Amino acid sequence: MPAPIRAPTFLSRRRLFEQKLADLHKCTDLNQLKQLHALIYKSNLHKDPFVAPKLISALSLCQQMALAINVFDQIQNPNAYLCNTLIKAYIRNSEPDKAFEVFREMRWSGIFPDNYTYLFLIKACSGLNSVKMIHAHVEKYNLYSDLFVPNSLIDAYSKCGLMGVKAAKTVFDVMEERDVVTYNSMISGLVKAGELKEAKKLFDEMPHRDRVSWNAILDGYVKAEEMSAAFEIFERMPSRDVVSWSTVISGYAKMGACRMHNAVQLAEEVLDHLVKLESAGPGNFSMLSNVYAAAGDWGSVSNARLQIRKVASKRPSGVSLIELNDEFHEFTVMDTTHPRSDGIYQTIKGLNHHLTKIPYAPSIVI
Repeated sequence: MPAPIRAPTFLSRRRLFEQKLADLHKCTDLNQLKQLHALIYKSNLHKDPFVAPKLISALSLCQQMALAINVFDQIQNPNAYLCNTLIKAYIRNSEPDKAFEVFREMRWSGIFPDNYTYLFLIKACSGLNSVKMIHAHVEKYNLYSDLFVPNSLIDAYSKCGLMGVKAAKTVFDVMEERDVVTYNSMISGLVKAGELKEAKKLFDEMPHRDRVSWNAILDGYVKAEEMSAAFEIFERMPSRDVVSWSTVISGYAKMGACRMHNAVQLAEEVLDHLVKLESAGPGNFSMLSNVYAAAGDWGSVSNARLQIRKVASKRPSGVSLIELNDEFHEFTVMDTTHPRSDGIYQTIKGLNHHLTKIPYAPSIVI
């Protein structure tokens, strides 16, 4: 029987390379990315308008912004898509100022920003003034037709205090088309600003509601300490999730069981649902403990505290990662598993000894 004919090796390698290029923007393995980067240069594809943005995205995922900028700088005539990729890369690496620098260079170079440019820049905004600046551009180029843009503006404004919420309401009012995200963002912003009456009015006007809508208005009544109204909303909810149950139990803990009829029984019911959802963490048991304390049930307080210790002991410790010479080193509290842990602890002790010799001068604010 004749042996099966094998496909040419060069063809298999080429297909594998093409497949890796297609998924390049998702690559988070730095060693693999460096190999692909070398192959891309060898194949003279680093200036390809399809490959370059993917390479910039991958490098930004691996926190290699210097290499990402190098790739960008080699493109003689960058377009809006490539600039947007670099803006997004800067935002991903917590460098919003540099993202705005790219935006300014786009405009100076005559590259027309598109709706995606402003969507990314909204995420880079750190205050009311920067959001207003993006809003002015949205107005100028009439980008309201893309719902993602005004929705993002409402969300960004809502994080800027009462003045921001008022500006968000202005955006909301001029929108000809709104979806459930529009309403949810506006309701959440009004709740944060303490404008519960206005939030409830919008909630009642919503043509369609989802779980986020219900949770937002429920949170508003809990924060306003109107637990009777909150429980009415809770009872009307077509479906509930972890956020719904946690919000209710936090409200009971905040108000105190002695001020709420059957609050202990209701709080226990809420916690029972959280356990079924496998989300009864130490924080929820702590809130239940506060409800018991307000009711003077000190035996149940003790049991709740015991549950806190049991749940906390099952949870893994927080982990810190440090990158050194392209390697990630993992540390936990009182960790001794690192191969150089002895030297690390000696260095820490030396630093502590050095710090004790530095005189302390309290800062005095006049």
